[in-house]
Amino acid sequence: MANQITKKAVAVVTSLSMMANASPQINAVDQIAIPQRIQNAFQPTFTNPLQLISNDFSINSIESKIANVLNPDKKEEANEEANNAKLAADYSGKCGTDLTYTFTASTGELTISGTGDMTDYSYSYGSSPWYSYKSSIKSVTICSGVTSIGERAFDDCSGLTSIIIPSSVNSIGMHAFYRCSGLTSITIPSSVTEIGYAAFKGCSGLTSITIPSSVNSIGMHAFYRCSGLTSITIPSSVTEIGYAAFLCCSGLTSINVDKNNTSFKSIDGILYSYDGKTLIQCPEGKTGSISIPNSVNSIGYSAFSSCKGLTSITIPDSVTEIGRASFLCCFGLISITIPDSVTEIGSYAFEGCSGLTSITIPDSVNEIGGYAFYSCSGLNSVTYEGTSDPGASSSNVFFGCSQLTTVSVPYNYQDSSFCGLLINRMPKPTPEQTPEQTPEQTPEQTPEETTEPTTEQPTDGSNKGSNTAVIASTVSVVAAVIAAVTAITCYFKNPSSFPCFRSSGNEKSSDVIHFKFNI
Repeated sequence: MANQITKKAVAVVTSLSMMANASPQINAVDQIAIPQRIQNAFQPTFTNPLQLISNDFSINSIESKIANVLNPDKKEEANEEANNAKLAADYSGKCGTDLTYTFTASTGELTISGTGDMTDYSYSYGSSPWYSYKSSIKSVTICSGVTSIGERAFDDCSGLTSIIIPSSVNSIGMHAFYRCSGLTSITIPSSVTEIGYAAFKGCSGLTSITIPSSVNSIGMHAFYRCSGLTSITIPSSVTEIGYAAFLCCSGLTSINVDKNNTSFKSIDGILYSYDGKTLIQCPEGKTGSISIPNSVNSIGYSAFSSCKGLTSITIPDSVTEIGRASFLCCFGLISITIPDSVTEIGSYAFEGCSGLTSITIPDSVNEIGGYAFYSCSGLNSVTYEGTSDPGASSSNVFFGCSQLTTVSVPYNYQDSSFCGLLINRMPKPTPEQTPEQTPEQTPEQTPEETTEPTTEQPTDGSNKGSNTAVIASTVSVVAAVIAAVTAITCYFKNPSSFPCFRSSGNEKSSDVIHFKFNI
């Protein structure tokens, strides 16, 4: 067998020139290059025909290689046929139990037909059968009979500009159109009842969308980062809206709600619960100052998140809870007052509010979540009015607040730190006088009270006589003192003329001088 291969190989190689001359498909230039091309076809397997034996080449494989060199056009045709067969297999197939798909490469159209639900592809990112050529898909036509759009069905189809959804579809799965940035508009049929989690997330080119009155549920992050949207209307049928459904829609200035909706309402373009107790979502495009209505007692998760144009927010004393990430990345916010009705500040509530320079936390707050003031780089003054640490379980509340070193607390603060920061105790306040108090009165005394507590006196008038006697006695003592002073003065001026002086004439200067007054 080895001898047979060797002989065949030698015969083939030595007859190459004759084959080249006999082939009408090979021009003069190729005839010169054929020996080298033959050798290249077998590289690095052998450099002479005898090496065919050690490399165990079959005669058919040798002839096939030489034929490909001598007939390059046929080789290209064969490759093209193989590729077309492969593409045909890739461009069509099943996408549901009774659903098939077909992709037309020349037009970029993907067509889905059949009956029933589409397969969900959420188990693995990029697992849809057309994902390998997703960027070539320009339009999608879903035929009548299809009842659902599967999870992650068209994610990352950035070239998709139009889609037709039939009235047979009743649900749009999560991430169904995730990051379809080329999609500018979409009409959801009136048969759809549910828009899944992040269904249109990242559709930055989407400028308009109509939500039909059949929809009752809008999933969390459903329109997240749809920066091209300027307004959206919630129909009367919607009873459930997931967290941050319209978050990071930088062009959105108004979220409107149908007046017949009994679950939600809109005030000045801001989304609230129907009873007005929860502020759900402020559109990111809002600017300037906002006053929250007195009916609100809870600011919801990410309610004002990324509202970069807001500079001032007034929170009423009806609010008891500031939710998780409520004011996250409100870079323009320079002023906010937390009322003493608030008991809880959620995690990440003010993260990234770099414009805030000072904040006062009332003593009503008994819980502060982790990273509540994370990366508030401009914050340099914090005052807490309570007596115990509401963030004792977390030392990262002010993480990233590079200018903040201490927190001012009352003189009777009970802990040694505040949310992991050093404290600065304020001096004990002195009692303040009320306008009705006199300097002698203590803060507890009323205007009628005296400053000297005395024994209680009778109130029936029996002490009038004693008061008169006291006054008379006082007058007599004062008169006696005046007379004594007058007498002394007169004596030293003219002792002999002083009528009240009595002397025996033998007194010495050292003797005591006696005076006698008749009073």
